[in-house]
Amino acid sequence: MNKQKEKKKKINKNDQELIDILEKKRNYKKDFLIIGTIVFVILIIIGLFYLNRLSKEKVVRDELNKINETEEVNDEIKASGELKEVERAIKNYYKDYFSYKDIVDQTRSDALANLLTPSYLNENRKKLKNVKKDFQEKNKEFIENIDKMIEMFDEKKILSYLDKNKVSNHNYNLYKELMILPEDKKTLENIKEFKENNQEKQDYLYELIDILASSNSSWYVKDDKLYIDKESTLKKYNELRVRIYNLDKSKEV
Repeated sequence: MNKQKEKKKKINKNDQELIDILEKKRNYKKDFLIIGTIVFVILIIIGLFYLNRLSKEKVVRDELNKINETEEVNDEIKASGELKEVERAIKNYYKDYFSYKDIVDQTRSDALANLLTPSYLNENRKKLKNVKKDFQEKNKEFIENIDKMIEMFDEKKILSYLDKNKVSNHNYNLYKELMILPEDKKTLENIKEFKENNQEKQDYLYELIDILASSNSSWYVKDDKLYIDKESTLKKYNELRVRIYNLDKSKEV
């Protein structure tokens, strides 16, 4: 009888251990389900945050594309949140860059050469030395502003707009990605080459004005065309015109 009781107790004990094991498994499943649910919710939140971030970044990228296509800066800030400051930094950078470029376009040798029409030369034939001085002043303005354009390609200069516009550190990489490009090196080389080309052309324009100023009586204007009587003056004048033309061709290549 005692043996049967002991056997029954042993069986009951084994059953309890089994029940405990099953209970633990159920608890593990519950814990796993809870943890899985929490992780799933976190992933959804991260995904929504990431999509929201991409949407905001797209606004900034679109605005930058418009600037590059039109060379115009819209003062309206369209991005939201912290990306407002990224967009503002980009737009302030390009406002400065285009302000220098506008002056360069107005004072470049091409623009000045276009002023030297026969009628303009005829009207100012007694003041050609003053015309040359005016061109030299404009050339100083050209050099000053094209040097500022060149400086705008310096990485430190580009990144300085981050501090000026209080862009947060975690937006640093986005700004750098948008503003410092591999093709900038080639663009910078072209600008430096254009600066040299412009100066050479400018020197030829000075010579051309000097020739006309020193031989005032040997040329005249008729039907808005310039005629030069003196053969040696005509030869020098044409040589300079050819040099200027060849510089224009080399620049276009």
